[in-house]
Amino acid sequence: MKHSDKKIVVEVHGRLGNQLFQYAFARSIQAQVGGEILMNFQALEMQAQRQPDEKGWEDSLQGFQTIYERKDAVELTVLQRLIVALGKLLKTRAGFRTLRGKPYDELTGWAKAFADLSRKHSVYHFPNLGLPFVAGKEKTIFLKGFFEDEQFANPVREQLLEEFQPREALREQNKELMRVIEEENSVCVTIRRGDFVGKKQLFMCDEDYFKRGMAIIREKVENPVFVFFSDDLAYAQEFAESALGENERYFIETPDNSLPEKLRLMAACKHFIISNSTFSWWAQYLGQAEDKIVVGPKRWMPAKPVGQTPVMESWIKL
Repeated sequence: MKHSDKKIVVEVHGRLGNQLFQYAFARSIQAQVGGEILMNFQALEMQAQRQPDEKGWEDSLQGFQTIYERKDAVELTVLQRLIVALGKLLKTRAGFRTLRGKPYDELTGWAKAFADLSRKHSVYHFPNLGLPFVAGKEKTIFLKGFFEDEQFANPVREQLLEEFQPREALREQNKELMRVIEEENSVCVTIRRGDFVGKKQLFMCDEDYFKRGMAIIREKVENPVFVFFSDDLAYAQEFAESALGENERYFIETPDNSLPEKLRLMAACKHFIISNSTFSWWAQYLGQAEDKIVVGPKRWMPAKPVGQTPVMESWIKL
């Protein structure tokens, strides 16, 4: 790693899957210019206050081997602060919101000029989230976005494989399941429900999707063992019982796993059927089986996709 006085500041948004993407982009920048990563979790703290009944609005990276410093006070130049403030203001305008998610080449002239200005002064936020990093003269590099694209993770994948390992040892209750996952043709099936259910803009991986995915796996994998992970384990149990044949083997993850523990088990599987969840995206990305098969959604959200998307070319897309 290069050494410099650069400070890579991340304004963190979202739960663990989103946080992993944001850390990965910061880590890839750090590999180029050195310096230290500073994570600002104030926005999450405010989100937790607004939605006290929902979990996950917290620093979920602390359970991994990630290397960063928590920092609330951001050291930006006056011009950088103006650019960040203008970006926040423009995002509230209807005309500007229509550009959200669009690739840089599709931006209108003034939006493209604002994106160029932002990147020139080391501010990576909407609307220039799809642009590759270019080192500027500023001491502080400011990141605010989700950066959900493998292009930001691939340059430092080997480092991420190490740093996205849990700090704690494998729990006793999971040792037998891990043995099965490692020794057999395990298939990680991640069923995202929770706050996705009932929301047309989010929910798309329904029972039919998973049944089709399991049929594909049966054709390509000898004696698959399906391992179900979900934020609704009772539903996962019911679905497994109804969707699998009498002689098919399956397991349901043990309850009360921490997020790092859960991701460790998921990523250890040989093959994957994922939902449109960034958490399950990271499970398949961290999976290291040479012949792994990943079944994933062809669109990340029900709406027509624009701009950045986590969907990978190597997947079997449904």
